[in-house]
Amino acid sequence: MTDFRQERRPAPDRQPGQVRRAAAEPADGTVAAAVVVEAARRLRASGHLYFELELVESAGIAVTVRHHRPEDVVLGEYGERFYTEDPLTETFRERLCRNGASVHGPVTVSLGELPWLARASYENRFLRRAGIADVLGLGVPASIDGRTRMLCFGFHRGETDPGFTTAERRLLSRLADGLGLRAENLALRQALASRPPAGPSMTAFTAAAAGLTERERQVAGLMMAGHGNGRLAHELGLTINTVENHLRSIYAKLGVRSRGQAGARMLGNGAEP
Repeated sequence: MTDFRQERRPAPDRQPGQVRRAAAEPADGTVAAAVVVEAARRLRASGHLYFELELVESAGIAVTVRHHRPEDVVLGEYGERFYTEDPLTETFRERLCRNGASVHGPVTVSLGELPWLARASYENRFLRRAGIADVLGLGVPASIDGRTRMLCFGFHRGETDPGFTTAERRLLSRLADGLGLRAENLALRQALASRPPAGPSMTAFTAAAAGLTERERQVAGLMMAGHGNGRLAHELGLTINTVENHLRSIYAKLGVRSRGQAGARMLGNGAEP
């Protein structure tokens, strides 16, 4: 069968098309599962896949699979063989390559909305083997530890299930912020855990130099530990609105736009705002 990617991309040496071999990093499966399972339940998905795309200088894009259900054995092949053929992630890869650190806002994609030619090979070679008949995808841009990533989620329906509806795609768009926040928290925790201790002096110096108040330093410390806004509010005895106001102030003083960038700046990485 003709490979549709060759028809759509006659220039195989084009830099944005490069994708590195996926990293086998199922990290803490329980934590990674907690990021995505509630959204899968609300979407009545029969399966799901959670992974990250990272822009790696001029080398292309690295892929890291974070979580899928253990019983979905074929999905284990996604990160090793089939991510380069996925027409849904092509949208995410192109956004990363074209815009880099300037990628803003989540994007949703649907298998059913793609032209038949764009999805036929992928369906035959992978989706049918995995028992997947329909897919809703979500990509949420994030900057973690100074590096640009796309946090990606695929929600699946089986061959005997009804396809995803327009209403369910709208629901996924509404869930995007919460999904992205949980995934960004996990990625930030893992990035911090992989680094040697920066020492309290660096964080304290950065906070003082930025003019953070004592309360803002408390919020920033809990944020860097990977806690979401609800946990921040509970720990500090604040409302969520107050926490969000503190975070906006912290971002403004640090010159960043997200908690991932704030974490990198607090550790002295100098993330681009």
